[in-house]
Amino acid sequence: MNLGAPATLLHNVTQNSNHWLTVKLKGNSQEKKSNRDGIGARLELVAGGRKQTAERIAGSSYLSQDDGRLHFGLGSATKADKLTIHWPSGQEQVLENLSVDRVLTVEEP
Repeated sequence: MNLGAPATLLHNVTQNSNHWLTVKLKGNSQEKKSNRDGIGARLELVAGGRKQTAERIAGSSYLSQDDGRLHFGLGSATKADKLTIHWPSGQEQVLENLSVDRVLTVEEP
């Protein structure tokens, strides 16, 4: 806590060969399906024989905000086999054989 003091920003810099995938969601708010940020969406990612789940939430704490993108650590996996997005509208979207080490922007169909 930095109550009454300047904010602190921590930046983790490591040197390894692990892979990652970050997903930015764009809900189809124009057709009134889901909100524009995909808040409430649930993602399931399968890579390297492991399954990970993440949920896009609105906020995190008092006077602060997390990155709205969802980050998956993939270890030595060189591709993401399958990404399933359960949008707040109830629609399910599946993407397969995704390249890694990038930010992937996904729009609700």
